[in-house]
Amino acid sequence: MSFLDIFLLVIRWLHGIAATGWVGGGLFYLLILRPVHQRMRLDARAGLMQSVNTEFRNIVDVFIITLLVTGIILGVSRLTTQALGIPYFATLAFKVFLALWMFWLVRRMRHRHQKPEEVNVPQRGTLTRLLLAPLQGSNATVTLGMVVFMLADILRLLVEKNLGG
Repeated sequence: MSFLDIFLLVIRWLHGIAATGWVGGGLFYLLILRPVHQRMRLDARAGLMQSVNTEFRNIVDVFIITLLVTGIILGVSRLTTQALGIPYFATLAFKVFLALWMFWLVRRMRHRHQKPEEVNVPQRGTLTRLLLAPLQGSNATVTLGMVVFMLADILRLLVEKNLGG
């Protein structure tokens, strides 16, 4: 095993750990923390969520940086070392698009939460805003994360098919 092989193995591992942390953390937030928060007394809610959000934000920042850096390295490595077809490129492009959309959603949610007076304003607007509402927020980041996970498996299958075919 060469140094490059070991390096790429470590990069692949870091990418997988960050992706697992991203999706797992999101699922924990949606399925456990948010329901507990909603059942808490009003006076206890603010302190808990402020602490959780601060810690979660730091971890999410590490995941985003790790996913971006390792994703670029893995993408360049794969695209420069193997002859891959159009289905691979299309799937990779879709995966990158969804990942960037997730990161944008996180940034947008943070911006909205920094302005508390705007958080409780009813959402009124165009038909487009209404149609896109289910694809925004915490639910969307977790859903998109799971889709990106599936796309990673599809990419792996396409590479294996290319190597064996």
